Amino acid sequence: MQQVTGDDCFVCRLWLRSIEHLDDIRARVTDRAATSSTAIVKTTPVERRMPPLE
Repeated sequence: MQQVTGDDCFVCRLWLRSIEHLDDIRARVTDRAATSSTAIVKTTPVERRMPPLE
């Protein structure tokens, strides 16, 4: 089960060929609904690293 907080009201999981494919899907959704907001969650975590010490 996934939980959503904030302005988001649903989670959609997609398998895409490219970012352009995502743009096509978003265009079809926003034609029917007023607006959309997209957040991309990567499945590979980013390794923690320290900021440069300069």
